[in-house]
Amino acid sequence: MLLNVGGVCVSYFEWLKNLAHVRFGRLNKKWEEQGKRALLDLIEKSSNTPVSSDDRARIVRGPREKDIVYSGLDDTMSEACASTIATADEKGIDHRTAAMLLSINKVATAAISSGKMFSNI
Repeated sequence: MLLNVGGVCVSYFEWLKNLAHVRFGRLNKKWEEQGKRALLDLIEKSSNTPVSSDDRARIVRGPREKDIVYSGLDDTMSEACASTIATADEKGIDHRTAAMLLSINKVATAAISSGKMFSNI
């Protein structure tokens, strides 16, 4: 189950991006680059050692959309695996059953919190 969810997660990230009509990283990319430039300037000033233009460009460059998606996918999958393992250990069940249990609980929680559980709508 966890092995198949990676593509679903990336599709979800794409859906979120499309809802906002803003590409990932757009809101903070320049701010992040500016902070990295300032940090490099401080390091150069403190160490009296210049950073090469190639290194500066590589360090300052903000993340590409692909980098952000991979980071989000890694975080999501790491949390899902940890939760699955913890649930399997806690309940004394196999990992497949634990993943299914967690999935059903998440769907139920979302349905209840949306107010649509057991309604005729």
